[in-house]
Amino acid sequence: MTGSTRRRYTVGLLLVLFACFRAFYIYHARIDSDEPQHLHVAWGWTQGFLQYRDVFDNHTPLFHLLLAPLVSLAGERADIVVVMRWAMVPLFLLSLFCTWQLGRVLYSMETAIWAAMITAFSPKFFFVAGQFRSDDLWVALWLMTLVVLVHPQLSWTRSLGAGVLIGAAVAASLKTVLLLFALLGALVAVLVMRRIAGRSTSLARIGLLAISAAAGAMLIPGVIVLFYVHEHALGRLLYGAVFHNYVPRLGHWKHHGLQLLFVPELVVLGLLAALLFRTAPSIEAAGRRVFVILSAGIYLALLVSFWPLLAPESFLPVYPIASLAIAGFVCFPLATTSSAAHRLRGQSTRGSSRGHATLLAIAAVEILAICLLSPPWINGTVAEEALLHDVLRLTTRADYVMDGKGETVFRRRPFYPIFEHITRNRIGLHLIEDSLVRDLVRTRTCVVTSFHPFKQSDIAFIRQNYVPVGPLSVAGKFISLDDASLSAEFTVQIPAQYAIIAQNGAFRGQLDDQPYSAPRFLGAGPHRVLSTSGRDCVAIVWSRAIERGYSPFKVAPWSIPVLY
Repeated sequence: MTGSTRRRYTVGLLLVLFACFRAFYIYHARIDSDEPQHLHVAWGWTQGFLQYRDVFDNHTPLFHLLLAPLVSLAGERADIVVVMRWAMVPLFLLSLFCTWQLGRVLYSMETAIWAAMITAFSPKFFFVAGQFRSDDLWVALWLMTLVVLVHPQLSWTRSLGAGVLIGAAVAASLKTVLLLFALLGALVAVLVMRRIAGRSTSLARIGLLAISAAAGAMLIPGVIVLFYVHEHALGRLLYGAVFHNYVPRLGHWKHHGLQLLFVPELVVLGLLAALLFRTAPSIEAAGRRVFVILSAGIYLALLVSFWPLLAPESFLPVYPIASLAIAGFVCFPLATTSSAAHRLRGQSTRGSSRGHATLLAIAAVEILAICLLSPPWINGTVAEEALLHDVLRLTTRADYVMDGKGETVFRRRPFYPIFEHITRNRIGLHLIEDSLVRDLVRTRTCVVTSFHPFKQSDIAFIRQNYVPVGPLSVAGKFISLDDASLSAEFTVQIPAQYAIIAQNGAFRGQLDDQPYSAPRFLGAGPHRVLSTSGRDCVAIVWSRAIERGYSPFKVAPWSIPVLY
C-alpha cells in the first residue's frame, strides 16, 4: 500500500470517527446554560413575543429569528435541546468546509484536509460549536467572509457579498466588532508589506472594495433596526443587545494590566506576519496567509486584552485558523523562499510521512482529550431533560415559571432579566432593580427551579414560600404544629389553590376554622390549620402538584447553592 493510499484511508477513518463522535455527543455532551436560554428566546418568537420587549435577551437576534421555525416544528418536548443540536450540525460542517477552503487557497489540498480534521476534533471547538447557540452561526458566517475575501479575483461584487456576510455576523454576535478591527489591522499589515515588496495596490481599488463591503454590511442590520423601529421597540433592542452588556469594572475590566499587554502582543504578531510573508512562495500567497492568520491573531489579542468576559464560545473563530496554521507549518516546514518551495515539492517520502504522522498524532491527542473532558459513560443531558419533563407535566402555557436563564424553555418568566454574571453585577450596582419577589407575587408564579443563582434575599423568600418536589419547587410551605394544640398559623404570599397533605397519611382537620375536605384557594395573608389526626409533618402545597403525583415528602430537603 502506497503512502498516499494510506493517507486516504487514514482521512477516511477520521471522517467516520468524527461522524460517530458528533452523533454520540449530541445526545451525551453536557448541556450548557446558554443552550436553553437561546431556545427560550427562539420559542418566544413562536408564541408571538418580541425579543427584547417581551422576552429578555442580551444577544443579537438573527440566530433566534432563523431557528424559531425549527423550534416550532419540534414542538414542546423534554429532549428539545438534543433535537435542536442536530440543527447545528450543518453550521458545524459549514465551518469545516470553510476551513478546508481556506487551506486549499492558502496552502494545498492535503493541508486543507488536515486543517479541517484538526478543527473538527479540537476539543473546545467540538463541544462548543456542537451546542445550540448563536455563536455557531456567527463563526460560520465569519469563516465564509474570509473565504470570500481571500479569493484570488476579489471584485467589488465579491466585496459586496463579504459585506453582507459581515453584517449577518454582526446580527449574530456583537463580538464581530472585534473581528472587524482585527480584519482592518490585518489588511493594513498586508498593504504595508506589499508596498515594501514593491507591489502596492491602487487606492481607488481599495476604496471601491471598501465602499462595496460597507454597503453590504448595512443590509441585514439595517433591516433588523427598521423592523424594531416599526414595532416601537428600538430602545429595547439597543438595551438588550448592547447597553445591558456594558457594566463598569465587569470581569477583566477590573484589571488594567491586561490592556497594557496589547502592545507587546502586536509586536509578536508583527514578527509572525513578517515570517509568514517571507516564507510564502509568492507575494500573492503571502498576502493571503498573513491576512487570514493575522486577523485571527489580532482578534485573539483584542479579546484577551479588552473583552470583559472570556467565555469559551468567544474563541471559536480562532480554532480553525490555528488549525490551518499548524497544518500549514507541518506540511510546509521548508518553504522559506520560492526556491525552497520548489525543493519542498521534491522532498522525500520519509519527510512527507513524518509530517502526516505528526498531524495524525495531533488528531489522536484531540480525540483522547474529548473522551477525557466528557467521558462517554456520562450522559450530560439527563438533568435538563428531567427538568423539562416536569415542567411540561406540571404547567401549562398560561403559567409562569421562575428560572435562572430560561432553562424551562417553554414557559414565561415573571422576572424580566435573566440571572447571569452581567445581570448580577448590574443588580449589585443598583443599575437594575431586583423585583423578583414582587414579580413572583404579581404573576402568582407557583413554580420555580430548585437550583438557581438568585440573590440570597430572593432565595430566602423562595425557601419560605415554595417546597421542592424534584427539579422544580412549587408554591407551598411546611407547617410546624404546636405540640399541645396541634394547630399552627402560617402566611401565604402566593395566592393559589392549595392542598394540605401529611407525611404519614391523609390530613384530617380544619383550615381557617372550616373542616378541610378538598383543596381550597388561599389568598395572600394569615391562615390557620388544625390537625385532628394526631401529630404529623404537614405541608400546604399547590394543589395541581399534588393532583399530578408530586409531594415535598418524596424528595430531599432544600439544597440551594448560593451562587450570587
